[in-house]
Amino acid sequence: MEVKWEDELSTGVGMIDNQHKNLITRIQKLSRAIQHNKVGMEVLNLIKFLEDYSRSHFTTEEKYMKKYNYPEIVFHVKQHRQFMKTLNELKKLYTGNARVDLETAKHMQYELWKYFKEHVSVVDAVLANFLKNAGAR
Repeated sequence: MEVKWEDELSTGVGMIDNQHKNLITRIQKLSRAIQHNKVGMEVLNLIKFLEDYSRSHFTTEEKYMKKYNYPEIVFHVKQHRQFMKTLNELKKLYTGNARVDLETAKHMQYELWKYFKEHVSVVDAVLANFLKNAGAR
């Protein structure tokens, strides 16, 4: 599975796109750790990164939604909260005594990349189109 930025992932809103690219970089870092079979600390580092990233990124998107009166704000915010719930479950699982093995890391990488692509290409695409039409940059 190749994890890389693709033009169709662009929202056209610079700050949001830059944050998305930063997330892709972190997923790529997990990919390299998987290739070298050194996943334990990388998974824990990724979970910590995702906590910080999600708070910051979701706050950014939600500010844009409020500023431009986005009509689908409730649905979009619900998607953000669901991701945070899933992330909290992962954190509980891996910050205890659970050992992170290679297959678990591969599954995490796959699910994170799948979620990201689906969320950006569907949910964020609708938001991006709305924001572009509203004049956001």
